[in-house]
Amino acid sequence: MAKAKIDIESGIRSDNETILIYGASGTGKSTIACRIGFDPKVGLIKTPETVRTLVLDFENSTHLLPIDRINLYEASFIDCSETLEAVINDESIAAKYDRIVIDSLDWYISKIERYLCEKHNKKSITDFQWGSGQQQVADIIRKQIALFDKAKNKGFGITFVSHSKKNPVDDPETGYTTEIYDIAVHQKPANIIKEYVDIVMFAHIQSGGVVQEDKGFGQTRNRQVGKEKRILYFQPTDRHVAKSRYPLPRSCELNYLTYRDELSKAKALVGVLDNPDVV
Repeated sequence: MAKAKIDIESGIRSDNETILIYGASGTGKSTIACRIGFDPKVGLIKTPETVRTLVLDFENSTHLLPIDRINLYEASFIDCSETLEAVINDESIAAKYDRIVIDSLDWYISKIERYLCEKHNKKSITDFQWGSGQQQVADIIRKQIALFDKAKNKGFGITFVSHSKKNPVDDPETGYTTEIYDIAVHQKPANIIKEYVDIVMFAHIQSGGVVQEDKGFGQTRNRQVGKEKRILYFQPTDRHVAKSRYPLPRSCELNYLTYRDELSKAKALVGVLDNPDVV
């Protein structure tokens, strides 16, 4: 029997962070993912990091952003997977870019579902018995993670973009069913991705509030007061899913420039930037 080789790591490993950002349409998920800042006086700001970002656009939604992209809207899952592997293996791409954006994860997974349905002659992923369709999707996602790990070993960071949905959750204290924002992907593949990434960020637009006014004749109307706030959450609450392996605050302004500063401070706290013990 061969003796197992044991490799013990010491210190902090300075991998490029793997990120999942999710939220409703129009919140600015892709803008953050593409590392584009915002200034209310001038609008979108292309940063030095933007030009080192390569987007794999699965839903044909980034055409108005000043970025480099590969449009995979009409590509099959197999073509998408082969493109991802080709990107990772291309040394000229590795020299030019340091982050790959998957935009969006839910559209990418829909391509996997379509691939499985065509392979097994099914009309829908729900036609598989006993929920085995989503289990097969999860199995493919696990294999795709090997590709993402290969990308990280080549020096790429990975960012997943996803839409959001509300999931029913039973409150163990009250016994009532509440709703929580989560990524718009079936639970089985969703859990794999959420466990894999370092940061799950929830992008949300918070309204300024509503007051009720008298219209007369016994009628009322609602009027919005205050300005809406665009918020990026890093910590979970009973309203949304989030997580961070870095010591990030509860939330920050939904702006790449602000997020970049917060992540830089968090990395400094754990010694990723200047700790001699980083491996």
